[in-house]
Amino acid sequence: MTDGMNCVAECAWIQAALYDTGNGYPAVILSEKGTVYGELYDVNPSELQKLDRLEGYEGAGGVNLYERKILLVQTEEAVYNAYVYTADHNLELCENRIPTGDWIHQSPG
Repeated sequence: MTDGMNCVAECAWIQAALYDTGNGYPAVILSEKGTVYGELYDVNPSELQKLDRLEGYEGAGGVNLYERKILLVQTEEAVYNAYVYTADHNLELCENRIPTGDWIHQSPG
């Protein structure tokens, strides 16, 4: 999905909690008690539309799997305002918390 997109930072993080949905993909819930790690990309409007479809985001007020929010995203170089898809409104997605906050490098449960 990210092929051709400009990677701003391979290591970025937000204040949040990461959960395994049990469906093969993660969900983020905003929380001051955790850190979630990922990558940060600079995307154009067409790429953003593709990401919206992938994340089940139909727009403000829609029936969305995830909500798209602008959050402060920290990197080793700077802090950015960036879109993050969250499941704060859809807590039934959140099966098991991933304590490492890293979907790719999570510890086996």
